Amino acid sequence: MRFTLALLLTALGTSGCAHYSIPVGELESPEALGKGQTASMDLVGMLGGPDLIALSVQPAKDASDPQATTPKPRLQNNYTNPYFGFYVPVSDRIDIGVRLAPFSPNQARIKVQLAGAPQEQAMRGNFSAAFVAGAGLLLGNVVQSTSQTESTTLLTFSGAFLGGYRLWDHHLFSGGPSARYATLSGPSSIAGSGTVFGGHLQYQYDAESLLFKLEATGFTGGYTRQNSELDLKGIVGGISLGFRL
Repeated sequence: MRFTLALLLTALGTSGCAHYSIPVGELESPEALGKGQTASMDLVGMLGGPDLIALSVQPAKDASDPQATTPKPRLQNNYTNPYFGFYVPVSDRIDIGVRLAPFSPNQARIKVQLAGAPQEQAMRGNFSAAFVAGAGLLLGNVVQSTSQTESTTLLTFSGAFLGGYRLWDHHLFSGGPSARYATLSGPSSIAGSGTVFGGHLQYQYDAESLLFKLEATGFTGGYTRQNSELDLKGIVGGISLGFRL
């Protein structure tokens, strides 16, 4: 048991990376699994979001408006951030799990269903609502111009309120707002912190053991790096294929 816990904590905290991304998607159902289910997993998942160490881009100023101010520089987005997820029910209305990813913080997550039937009982007409929270940690390192390697730590915290409705037995449509906070420590050239607010629209198909999810997320926010304010903004997609056990 101690070995398993130590291995899990190591996996949650460690990842070598060339990107430091904040996935802004949720790809979460507002329905908990239910106690009759053993677990679920996202075998192949993909989420997008801003890359905190990418070079910023300068949006063009509106040339037609002489009084227009110069827009803030904007961080680029990473649209292909893969992950693996595993979740287990602890009651009919509470799931806990992890998401492991190479280019973003590995997360511990919890879902608390507030209304509706869980997935194992959900049928056409089921309205569901849930609160989802996560905390992530990524330990890495970057090589400076002097060829010296410096360690980095990226911490993220997120929360979302999701509501959904099953138009048919195996088709769930859901969405809702979310908020995220990220802080990156390390060399002064990349260290910073910021907040992201998002809105989500999601479709889930589930039949027998299969779970397939699609999501579109629009987000906005700000990030401070080297005393400069950078915009976080965009629309990204998410997709996952997995199974219930």
